[in-house]
Amino acid sequence: ARGYPSSLHRALDAENLPLGVYHNLVSTVDAHRELLHRYVALKKRALKLDSVHFYDLYVNLVDVPERSYSFEEARDLVLDGVKPFGTDYGAVMRRAFDSRWIDVYENKGKRSGAYNMGTYLAAPYVLLNFKGTFHDVSTLAHELGHATQSWFAKENQPPVYAGYPMFTAEVASTAAEIVFKQSILDRTQDPRQRAFLINQMLEIGRAHV
Repeated sequence: ARGYPSSLHRALDAENLPLGVYHNLVSTVDAHRELLHRYVALKKRALKLDSVHFYDLYVNLVDVPERSYSFEEARDLVLDGVKPFGTDYGAVMRRAFDSRWIDVYENKGKRSGAYNMGTYLAAPYVLLNFKGTFHDVSTLAHELGHATQSWFAKENQPPVYAGYPMFTAEVASTAAEIVFKQSILDRTQDPRQRAFLINQMLEIGRAHV
């Protein structure tokens, strides 16, 4: 009725996504679904459950006492973790810390969660509710992935092209978080801590949905 060949074309048009991207995503998930089934079966066995409900997926598979991180430690870990993206990328993240782009801690009247927001004429500000958990540190890497993409987009594009769809936004942020977590995993030798980190990496998609 609106001139699209199909409802799928209509759904993808707003973000200018080719059909091939959608079909590749579906086929990739389908080709690897047995790994997800194995993971859920492992969780069922480890948690001693008769059946698995959706809320069970939020329980950590590895019970390791979690250490607390100061924000300064989180800053150093994130900056070190994203070094594979190059010096220009790291310099923007460093600027985010040095120029106070980040509202770090909980406060009265502050909304929950973590977000990145800015305009073409302003810095890409990050809102956190940092409590010092490893999840908070990885969330910092995730939100700075958004901020860095926003910075490079506005520095290299005119206003009409500087925006980006949610699809590419989450690619940028998730990539930053994965590279950060991999850097922590590479330097960790303790088997239980490694199991904890691997479990965290497996849960990355669920944590940000």
